Formats: sequence, structure tokens, C-alpha cells
Amino acid sequence: MMKPRHSLYTLFAALLLLITATAGVRAADNAIPEKPAWRSLPGETALAVRLPQARRFVRAMRERTRFGALLFSDDRRAQLEQFVKQSAPGRWDRLLGKLEDYNLGFKDLPRFFDGSCGMGLVLEPRPEREPLSVFLLWAEPGPDLAARLIEAVRMGVAETQDAEHPIRRLDEELGGRPVLHLTLPVTGLKDPSRGQFDIPDNFSEMSEEERRELFEQQREKVQDAEPVVVDRQHLFMTRMGGRLLIGMTSSQSKSQVRQRLQREKSIDWDAITGVEKARGVYARFLQSQDGDDGGFARSVLSTPGLREAMPAGLPLVEMDINTSVVGRLAEAYADTEAGQDWRRGMQMLSKLGLDQIQ
Repeated sequence: MMKPRHSLYTLFAALLLLITATAGVRAADNAIPEKPAWRSLPGETALAVRLPQARRFVRAMRERTRFGALLFSDDRRAQLEQFVKQSAPGRWDRLLGKLEDYNLGFKDLPRFFDGSCGMGLVLEPRPEREPLSVFLLWAEPGPDLAARLIEAVRMGVAETQDAEHPIRRLDEELGGRPVLHLTLPVTGLKDPSRGQFDIPDNFSEMSEEERRELFEQQREKVQDAEPVVVDRQHLFMTRMGGRLLIGMTSSQSKSQVRQRLQREKSIDWDAITGVEKARGVYARFLQSQDGDDGGFARSVLSTPGLREAMPAGLPLVEMDINTSVVGRLAEAYADTEAGQDWRRGMQMLSKLGLDQIQ
């Protein structure tokens, strides 16, 4: 009998366990700004996904539907917790122990769904290359938990300082607020071909001994290829009362870094990873929290007929797409491969009648 892929099933079960736990934990006094965080997303935001009131939704499902009463019952939660423990023996206890070291607990995790939480994807134009991708995230776990989480991040960063490639921490001010700025190294092979598994054409005809020898050669090839830093990601974090605000860049510079490493050129990491543009995006997000709406909200809320078309009731997830951002980028990068991909995406949206959504 084949064993299930425990890592995948365990991850799904743990996520479901976390969501079901939100139905039975009392929300804390969040002390958060009145203005919804998503309305502070800047105008270059292409996509936003948010859970306006996850806890209220789960509670309503549990109290008003038979399916919700079954899915979010205490018995179901206990079964899921038991499944996670059995699927990853020892890991569960180690996880709980690590959380305690950081002054956190599993009971704290559902509180991230106390209020609104979500994510926006900002595509900041860069004339010399593809747009910089910046993810803006928010959650409203309350002031105590938000402060403890930021402190836990500081503690975790301190533990990496003896590593070969440590995480760098910088305390700075952005948007008029104190911000924790982390620079996370992305490691990989200087020559990515060293990590590729080369399968010869006659592999199916090889004997078991020949295949073992081939596997050993491939393993030695990877081991001999020492990993190097091929990119850096930037993470920004702060809180406003009980609202946690995070900005993070994606890894987009591996090919450029590898080209420079091959030529043994020095690397201007700030320039190649777009840190100044990322700072600007995050600062505008922070400044708008207690100011005017960001460009994304103005664009979405001005769409004709949008308010009237919104369904009644309490949604679990809301998603807004600003196709005008994608369209502008497709025009700006028309002669590049990325621009052609965006044009095809816009054509698909047009066929679905979604190209008029702003």
C-alpha cells in the first residue's frame, strides 16, 4: 500500500486546522485604524486579495449551516490536530517549542484572522528591466500579538548571524514610522547547470549498476558546486496599533547576478534588487493608512456599476484586479518577452469581458 505524501496532506490539514480554530477564539481589542488597509494600496497595484472578516465568516458558517457546523466543529478540529501530529511525528512538538521560545503559541495564530487581512501585488515600473514586484500584506491580530511577532522576527534574525549568509537587519524610518527592514539572501549555484540532472538517451537500457554510478556522479557534481548568494529579497515590517503591515520583494535578479558573477564583476545589490523603489512603495502604503486613499482604491471604487454589482452578505474572500495597470505595462514593455506575455493576458481578459474592469 502506498503511503500518502505527508508533507502536502500535513500542510493542508494544518491550514484547515488554523482556519477552524478561528471559530472558537474570542477576538481581542484590535486598536486598529478605522480606514481599511486595502484602501491604502498604491496606484501601481495590479491585484488585491483580502479576507474582510474571516472570523465572522467562519462563525456564521458554523452557526447557520449544517456544512459549517460539521466542518468547524470541535471534534473535527481535534481530528485534524491528531492527523497533523501523526503525519509529522516530532515536528509538531518542535514547532510548538520554537513558538514558545519566541513568546508565541499556536493559540495566537488564529488571531491573525481577527480582522481584515490580505495581500496586494504592486508592479513598480523600471525602464531598464521588468517591473519590480512588491507584495504588500496586512493583518489585524491586535497590538499585543503584533508587537510580539515583530520581536520574534528580531530574535529569529539574531539567530542567523553565525550563518554563512546571515539575514541583515536595519532599523529605519519610512513613511514617518519605525520600520524593521530585513535583507534576506537567496542562495543558489553560480552555474545552475551544475544542479541539473542529465539523463542520457540510453537511460532505459542501462543496468542497475550503471544507473547507481550515474546517480553518484550527479550527486558529486552538485556537492562540488558550492552555493553562492544569487539574489536578495527585502522585507519591511511595522505595526499601527493592532494592524501589522508588511512589504516584501520577490526574487527577480538571479540571472543578472549570475551573469555578473561569471564576469567577476562587483554587484551593486541595492540597485539590482530595486531596494529604493521598494522602500518608496512601502512608504506610500504606510503614509496612506491614516491619509487619503491610495490610487488602487480610487481606481477600483470609481468603476461604474461596481457598488451596485457587489453581492449582499458576508464574503470570505474578495479579489480586485486593476487591469489598467497590466495594460499600461504591456504597452511600456511591448518589445520585451514580458510585454508579449502581458498582451496575451489582456487578450484573454478581453474575451472574458474583464478588460473594462479598472
